[in-house]
Amino acid sequence: MQSLDVVLIEDEAVDAEIVAQALHRAGFACTCRRVDTEEHLRQELGQRLPDVILSDFSMPRFNGIDALHLAHQLCPDVPFIFVSGTIGEHNAIKALKGGATDYVLKHDLGRLAPAVRRSLEDAKALAEQRRMQAALRHSEL
Repeated sequence: MQSLDVVLIEDEAVDAEIVAQALHRAGFACTCRRVDTEEHLRQELGQRLPDVILSDFSMPRFNGIDALHLAHQLCPDVPFIFVSGTIGEHNAIKALKGGATDYVLKHDLGRLAPAVRRSLEDAKALAEQRRMQAALRHSEL
């Protein structure tokens, strides 16, 4: 099993458990830290950076787009995937343009593991590219 540290922005404990189970069934050994407020998200991201952030879109105490913006301020290289039942096409496009890595509908959680794997691979490739560029700049000095 691949270990995975997840910050899960979700107001419903049952939905959070369903998401965690979907990841576990797909071969991830997950540590899920559930948050549902901006303050709690700041606290969790301040303690340690996750491998991935999964977020509901519509929550009564915290907006998904606001969570995306905050995550990009605090940890811009961590993939951010919306997992929502109510995102809608317009909001999905807005989220992707705003920096979300992907979105998965709650009624189609079969797409979650592939989306997470792809986002992790993309993040790893980007980090390697940045490392190589920094090494090249350093060697040119």
